[in-house]
Formats: sequence, C-alpha cells, structure tokens
Amino acid sequence: MNWVQRNFKAIIYISFLVPILTVAFVSISHVTSWYGLSNPVSWSIYLSVGIEIAALSALAAISAQMGAKVYFPFGIVTLIQFIGNIFFAYQYIDINSQALRIGLIWLTHWFHTWELNQVIMLVIKDFYLCLLVECYQ
Repeated sequence: MNWVQRNFKAIIYISFLVPILTVAFVSISHVTSWYGLSNPVSWSIYLSVGIEIAALSALAAISAQMGAKVYFPFGIVTLIQFIGNIFFAYQYIDINSQALRIGLIWLTHWFHTWELNQVIMLVIKDFYLCLLVECYQ
C-alpha cells in the first residue's frame, strides 16, 4: 500500500481544513482593524479570534444539523465579519486605481445587461459620484 492510500482520509481532512483556516486568518486580520477603532490592539485580536471561533462553531453546528436555532448566531457572526471586511476594504482602497474604475464599469455593464433593479443602478451611480467627489477634494 502506498502512502497516499494509507493517508487518504487525512489528506481529505487537511485539504478541507487548510482553506477554511486560511480564510479565518485573513478574516481575523480584517476584523481586527475594525475592532481597533474603539479597543486596544490586544482586545481587537481577542475579539477577532473569538468571532472566528464562533463562526466555525456555528458552521459546525449547522453541518451537524443541530436545528434552526444555530442559524441566528451564524447570521450575527457573518454580519460582524461582513462589516469588518468592508471596513478593511474601504480603509485601504485606492480610489485613483484603474482596477477600481474598471471594476465599477464592469459592474454597471453586468447589472445593465441583466436589467436588474433600478435601485442597484442608483447605488452604483452614487458610488461613482462619491469616487469623483473624493478624487477632486
């Protein structure tokens, strides 16, 4: 029996865990900057790690089919991560970058092609205007 056959389950487990842990590490760094607005750095790290542990626990509970009660904490944790990631993105965004402008043009084209809700188009146009105002201040 070769090594791969003997360790097949371990390889599958590791292949499953590595991306999850990598994303958790990146999310910790993103949420830490958001928590750092009102907390010392050490507390921000503790809170970020706690949120990631809560997210992984809620995801495990959902996977184990522990009932509908685990969806609420999972939603709260996901919302916190979402806000932290958006804060991090806006903290480091380069409004003069060509990539951002191309991305906005692509999004506008995508939404227009699929004839999505006019509210979405207004949000994208407002974002363009916000970028223009920021560029010329």
